[in-house]
Amino acid sequence: KRRARLDIDKVQAAGATFTLGALREAFTVAGVLSRSGTTGSGGPKVDTIVLLSDGAPTDSKIQNAKLMDPDVILNAVRDWNKNACIVIHTIAVDVDDNYFLRTLALQSGGKFVERNYTKKPKNKNKKK
Repeated sequence: KRRARLDIDKVQAAGATFTLGALREAFTVAGVLSRSGTTGSGGPKVDTIVLLSDGAPTDSKIQNAKLMDPDVILNAVRDWNKNACIVIHTIAVDVDDNYFLRTLALQSGGKFVERNYTKKPKNKNKKK
């Protein structure tokens, strides 16, 4: 865990979050999809995927990336995962709209966690 935290701290945002590609690669490594995008053979090699994201899903462009419809990704993952039953945990880091990451975790039986580092913490003891 410590090493993962150190590695994550080194990552710099580039302005794009190609989540569909990352999930496709995860399902390929898991053996659910082949490199051509078709269904792989045999059972999955993993039972859990953890997705850490700092933004809304975008297309594959690095420069001038366009937002993707989250439901397109959710439907693709639901289709890939229907027989594999891989649990997907999601972690949102400083994300304003958590619909996508929350729903992705929910539909796969995973947990959603939110971490806000750049936003002011909510004052739980605030007087009304």
